[in-house]
Amino acid sequence: MQTKAVSRLLVTLGSIMLVAMAILAVALAFSEDKLLVFAATVLVTVFAFSHGVLRYGPGAMAFFVVIVLVIGWGYETVSILTGFPFGHYHYTDLLGPKVGLVPVIIMPSYFSVGYLAWTIASVLLGKRDDGVSGAELWLLPILSAFVMVMWDLGMDPLSATIAGEWIWEQGGPYFGIPLTNYAGWFLCVFTFYFAFALYLRARRGSAAVTVITTRAYWVLPILAYASITIEYWGNLLSGQRTVITDKAGHVWHTGDIYSSVVLISTFTMLFVALLGLMLVARTGPSETAG
Repeated sequence: MQTKAVSRLLVTLGSIMLVAMAILAVALAFSEDKLLVFAATVLVTVFAFSHGVLRYGPGAMAFFVVIVLVIGWGYETVSILTGFPFGHYHYTDLLGPKVGLVPVIIMPSYFSVGYLAWTIASVLLGKRDDGVSGAELWLLPILSAFVMVMWDLGMDPLSATIAGEWIWEQGGPYFGIPLTNYAGWFLCVFTFYFAFALYLRARRGSAAVTVITTRAYWVLPILAYASITIEYWGNLLSGQRTVITDKAGHVWHTGDIYSSVVLISTFTMLFVALLGLMLVARTGPSETAG
């Protein structure tokens, strides 16, 4: 049984972390310091894991971390070597140390934003418990994958085409990125979401069902997801205006990319965040039950 004291502690700590994440997002928009990237990644990862433990317990969250790291790293490595499923690309040295061909910092980002997307999908489906049953086995991974790919629509043009943290070796029609990247991303994240859903369904028979109805619990990850877009607005206001030529020879204006990313994220990420907040506001009392 979760107590009101635990609920208040969650809200307090979560709110502090959310403010810190927003401040880091603003700082990232005006600085290229990789230490800020590391700090932001650590902060959102700690928030995501701690938040998930309250709903699923440490064992389930450890399982989620492992499958995200293994499946994400596997898909990345295979695609770098073969071009499937994302397309042909490689990482530069800008993101620091690597495990094989993949920078270490990439995997925590998979987990943290992946968890936020999963939680938002839970809200959209009206789920407040820790189990998976019936059509949820498919609906939850599919919806989570869509929310996750929304993030990549803005992140990839900024990180790859402009920042050069990874290079698309054959360019692509979406600001130098191949469309296969987004189909591949959907497949990749759906795979680990589906694995997690299978795990949750399998343990349902032996584990007590936990239901969390505290509004703040659901609001915090939605706001954390939405806060990612703060960096995009900062880039629009302060980003250097220049031209970049991708590997296919197409010339892209960075100002156009910044503007497009803001527009796209507003009507994808911010829309789904707003929808989630509206659903949370309309459902259930602000209390906890377990």
